[in-house]
Amino acid sequence: MMGLKNALFAGKSSMIEPNAFKWLDESEISYNIWDKKYRKNDESFDEWIERVSGGNSEIAQLIREKRFLFGGRILSNRGIDKAGSLSNCYSEGFLPDSTEGILDVLKDVAMTFKAQGGEGISFSKLRPKGAPINNGLYKTDGIIPFMELFNTATETISQGGNRRGALMMSLDAWHKEIESFISIKDDINKINSANLSVEIDNKFMNSIEKGQDEEVTRHYDCGDITYTINPSKIFHAIAEHAWRTGDPGIIFTDRFRNYNLMEFVEDYKIETSNPCGEQPLPKHANCNLGSFNLYAYILNPFQEGRSRFDETKFCKDIEVVVREMDRIVDENIPKHATQKQREAAEKWRLCGIGVMGFADALIALGYTYGDKNSIEFADYIGELMLYSALDASSKLAAEKGTFPGYSDKIWDSSILQITGMGNSQWKKQGLRNASLLSIAPTGSISTMWNVSGGIEPIFAFSFNRKTVSLNNGEDKVYKINAKIVEDFKKATGWNKDELPEYFISAQQIIPLQRIRVQAAFQNYIDTAISSTINLPNEISPEQIEELYYQAWRAGLKGITIFREGCEKSGILTTSTPRSTKVYQRGEILPIDNVEVDTEWSDLVSGCGTMHVSYKFNSVENEFREAFINKGSSGGCRCWMEFGSRAMSTLARAGVPPEVIIDQLKSCSNCSAYNVARAKGKNVSLGTSCPSAIGFDLERILEKRKGGNGNLAVTQSVVDLCPECGQPLIYAGGCAQCTCGFSKCG
Repeated sequence: MMGLKNALFAGKSSMIEPNAFKWLDESEISYNIWDKKYRKNDESFDEWIERVSGGNSEIAQLIREKRFLFGGRILSNRGIDKAGSLSNCYSEGFLPDSTEGILDVLKDVAMTFKAQGGEGISFSKLRPKGAPINNGLYKTDGIIPFMELFNTATETISQGGNRRGALMMSLDAWHKEIESFISIKDDINKINSANLSVEIDNKFMNSIEKGQDEEVTRHYDCGDITYTINPSKIFHAIAEHAWRTGDPGIIFTDRFRNYNLMEFVEDYKIETSNPCGEQPLPKHANCNLGSFNLYAYILNPFQEGRSRFDETKFCKDIEVVVREMDRIVDENIPKHATQKQREAAEKWRLCGIGVMGFADALIALGYTYGDKNSIEFADYIGELMLYSALDASSKLAAEKGTFPGYSDKIWDSSILQITGMGNSQWKKQGLRNASLLSIAPTGSISTMWNVSGGIEPIFAFSFNRKTVSLNNGEDKVYKINAKIVEDFKKATGWNKDELPEYFISAQQIIPLQRIRVQAAFQNYIDTAISSTINLPNEISPEQIEELYYQAWRAGLKGITIFREGCEKSGILTTSTPRSTKVYQRGEILPIDNVEVDTEWSDLVSGCGTMHVSYKFNSVENEFREAFINKGSSGGCRCWMEFGSRAMSTLARAGVPPEVIIDQLKSCSNCSAYNVARAKGKNVSLGTSCPSAIGFDLERILEKRKGGNGNLAVTQSVVDLCPECGQPLIYAGGCAQCTCGFSKCG
């Protein structure tokens, strides 16, 4: 094993932890996630388990057996002095309609980012553009400048030096500026660091079919403002922009704000959500997260007639986890960024227990995602989770007391009436927690364990990994199977190329089936579900409107879609012809004694400008040299000289340009780029100077082979992973990357 590890991790500064490597099935990607995101101070695997489990042997065993894992902030920060918060999820609710109040919220949001939390804010209470301020002496510029203000804060303030902030911005569909909100991302230099959602109530949905203007009167401190809104027109605009860019999403507010345990508790008013939408929260409230791996509970997997879910173990484990999550609430109170957050945490004691590996569990049972069996299984799991979590929270209340904001009105809530939950013992004892269940994206932790995230289908069952030999310049392509495929083949001896029909990927699932699965879970989830419905490129905006309508009718709390190949997808592919020349190892070709073609580019970086020239052999059209020069301002001349020499040497050593491009694009994110972009500077496509050159060279190669060279317009449209520079995947209501990066932690 040591030889393999040394080969995989050559050049790493920290020692490879063999027990963790084995625990993660000797996967380089999985190990890198654990090592880079969650391991602290080169701790051993046993030390890490002890730290994140808080010394709880039962929790430690669940983690070792890959049955349960906390959310990223707990894994990263628990047991570390002066570390950030243990909660991923926060909300500041409705912004107050005053400059002073907005700036107070901005400060709280910034402090929350510093503590490594993500925030949600609603602009619905702000007076619209043109409304009077200062007793009518002036008129307000409306919500857009304040959206830009919070976007800039999110862009520039890192989460504890660990990652950029995460933010959800939402607006009521009846607001006078709703059209500007929906279309704001048409300007590629605006709002690149926040998710957008439109708040839609039942009245709005019922008004769509009328197709006519509706008169709206809103009350502000400056007086009443009356205007008209056309719900049909707005609804179509939402679908059309989501079709183009994936934004905005939709929050169905009647269900979102009311379908929970605290529905009739007057001082528990849900206003908006955390960045990924799985946590509808009152103002200043917060929640910690953890997820069960459903795949780990399948007994006799892949054995028709014998496979089944281990209900007994699952329900027992839920009680263990509820107790530990409640314990973490107390641990985390001093770690919150503001006093109001600390008070809300103590008053409500919110927990968010979810799942991952749902799609893997379906396959292990022989079920097809979206069919009757899968929906019944979702209903079954949801019922087990809610019952077991309520039971565990009630037992805790009997031992330690109810949460301070507890009310007997909980037992009248719609969720308990519809699901038939509640018994006399629970009512006598009360509950320890105001919320219990939440299905988060689980982007990084599910990737680390090689299972599907949340309740998402599996994105792909196999992918190609290409290696390039420097001996003869030939590519070798290896087909890599997802872990569920390898497990299936190992268990069954399957040796055919085609997998059984119940191996169904996200692209193959009918969107309405996704909605039905999510709806089955939502009946039992007292908060919400973060999920992205992946759609084929050919779907129309009108079909997306119908999906929205079906989601509302099915009782979803919200919906996010992402169309394959849309403007935000960042699908950048080239098929530049490769040279057939054979190079000997170590051979560096001299400068060609033939005519040279030169391509010139002026690039804008985070620090200033760069002038880049690329030299091509005019006979064979092969890339040979690059020269990078500093512009009139900014940039480091020394690295530019080295970059020029390195690129030119690699090209003349026979390294294919695709490999050079890949290395350039894989360079780390540059903070100067973030700051420049946040200030509205139209920087070149990329996340750093080297990656900008990589994208530019890719564009030029595309143009020289006969294309138009239009790989993308700017970085603002194409979302790239800040860690590896590759296009992000949209799943679970969150942007994620195959390297393990997740915007939601």
